[in-house]
Amino acid sequence: MLSLSECLTDETKVYLLKPEEKKERKWLNIKSRKPQEKRILRKDFNHADLVGVELCDMRSNLRNLRCSRYFLIGEGYYSVNHGARYKDIEGKGYQLRLGSYDYRDPENYDYFKIDYDPQKRNKDYLDDVLAMAPTEENRAQLLDDIEELFALDTFMGQTDRYWNTVVFERNKKTKEVRLAPISHFEHSLKITEQDRNQIYGNILHNFNTEQDYIDFIKEHPEFAEKLRFYLGVDLIDTIQRAYRIQGLKLPESVIPFYKQMEDDRKVLIKTVTETK
Repeated sequence: MLSLSECLTDETKVYLLKPEEKKERKWLNIKSRKPQEKRILRKDFNHADLVGVELCDMRSNLRNLRCSRYFLIGEGYYSVNHGARYKDIEGKGYQLRLGSYDYRDPENYDYFKIDYDPQKRNKDYLDDVLAMAPTEENRAQLLDDIEELFALDTFMGQTDRYWNTVVFERNKKTKEVRLAPISHFEHSLKITEQDRNQIYGNILHNFNTEQDYIDFIKEHPEFAEKLRFYLGVDLIDTIQRAYRIQGLKLPESVIPFYKQMEDDRKVLIKTVTETK
């Protein structure tokens, strides 16, 4: 719906890099590299990742919500490994993408994804993951992480949060398990009105209908507070702020789309949190 070219300004910030070798082109390779080889992970540009980071920052002031940090990169072969303004590189053959510093700390943590079984497509893995926590305190922390992810994705209209986009970290000393920094928001902010028969698909727990949210809140009442937080969020202001940080602009023509989406999300949240 919205192309990057519509959002670029002379002052857009771009970090210049050489293109990756083919063998390196993986967004998340679970086998960690050496700590001193910390690198920039790369992916094709999408607007939702920038917005997801900004929403994470707003929520992390109150809770322990962590996201990968995204920024604009330009891949090319001329004058690399430094920051530049778009007006200085326009027309010089750079491919604009998204970058994020590799958050992994392989000395202290192991990273893993859910052992997904394609033969059990409707299986919820939430209880399986929570059972990995070595203590009740860690179980509560892990559930809190996951509920924060559910709430953020619900507000952003995420439609695809499955096994390859949910990563966990295990402390090598304590064996405690937490949700790793969240990434992959590219399947968000695309639909103004969600399908009420398939609202939010997540490998951990599917929220197919409003009743699924209501039932989950009955079992986990604290989840309602996490959802209600987003009733006070101005989505348009958040998107504009996320763009300004990168030196991008939000075209006026798309504001009605995002406003309609925000209204739909808030109606959903009010419905599921106010139902007794």
